[in-house]
Amino acid sequence: MKAKRNLLVFMALAFLFTLMPTQAALAAAVCQIGMDPYDTLGAALEDVPSPDTSPTTIKLLDDITYSSECTINNKKITFDLNGNDLRFTNGLCVHNSAIINYTGFGSFEAACVTDTPGDELDIAALHVDDNSSCELTGVEAVDNGSGSGRYFFGVLCENNSTVVVNGEVVVRGSAEIGSCSTGIRAEGAGASVTVNGNVRAASANFVYGIATEGIVTVNGNVRASGTAERIGVYAYRGGTATVNGTLTAQLYVCLWSAAPGMRKTITDFSKSAARPGYYTYSDGTSSVRVKIAKVTSKLTVAKGKKVAIKGKLTPVRSKTKVKLVVQRRVGKKWQKVETFNVKVKLFSGAYGLKWKPTKKGTYRVRATVAKAEPCSKAASKWMQFKRK
Repeated sequence: MKAKRNLLVFMALAFLFTLMPTQAALAAAVCQIGMDPYDTLGAALEDVPSPDTSPTTIKLLDDITYSSECTINNKKITFDLNGNDLRFTNGLCVHNSAIINYTGFGSFEAACVTDTPGDELDIAALHVDDNSSCELTGVEAVDNGSGSGRYFFGVLCENNSTVVVNGEVVVRGSAEIGSCSTGIRAEGAGASVTVNGNVRAASANFVYGIATEGIVTVNGNVRASGTAERIGVYAYRGGTATVNGTLTAQLYVCLWSAAPGMRKTITDFSKSAARPGYYTYSDGTSSVRVKIAKVTSKLTVAKGKKVAIKGKLTPVRSKTKVKLVVQRRVGKKWQKVETFNVKVKLFSGAYGLKWKPTKKGTYRVRATVAKAEPCSKAASKWMQFKRK
């Protein structure tokens, strides 16, 4: 009887160990589904059922860089980052009612960095369409290739789909003729994109920070920079965008609901009781809302043969000058000795000058900027220094 019990225990343990991955298998694995280890992410993605009513969790066991093109079609996947980094470097496409998200600490990024030549190319680091959704931590698209008519997107969201980026969207486009770089494009009334970070788009050709026919919300700053036409937000056919940070671009807002469209400068806004705290740029159908920002001016003073006075204006305003007032202590009072009007650099917001006091003593300096819609006035703290 005892021998029979021992045999049963042995058989149960043997069966249990057949279900557990070996140490060697786990050591070679980069991810796992349940207790099943996988040497490659591609093999794990292949084993996710399609379609499925509940999501499949893929747990990362190491950092993974997926360098092949990746299309996830009609699958529900949660990536458990488990303290690791997951990066798709040749684009990520999420199609046909697929739902992709993540949990845990680490990063989950979609990127596309290419030097492939060719004309009339449409490339997106993250492309989500056909009733799908994707949540990740960052998006980057860089086009170093040659050829005309190259259209590069950080995020391209279409056809009733949803994207959430809990980080930055960065796009650096081609210098070739007729090319265009766009940070975010939401195509169609049901497309929705939320970025909980900044959007930066740059190119030597056409640049759009945001282009929307759907709904785009950026809880950070939007900047479109380059040497050709640079549009901060382009809203068309009923599209809306909300920027809860600063918007910096050569062409602040463009709207198109019917020909010939409208261009809005930073001061072409309206205020709405329904949206307090925002400036609205609208043509009656499409609209862009930018949060009213309180201007801050930080100032530092470095002593030497000349005093280096430096500061930074936030948010950046085009064609802005900062007034620097220098005072010298005489007895118990402060006496004004100099006033300077200093230009602010467009994209960095930096300003400053070097100045040599003619007399010994204690000085102080403050920077002020006048109110200019849609920004408030601001003043830095007084900064003291001495000339011995």
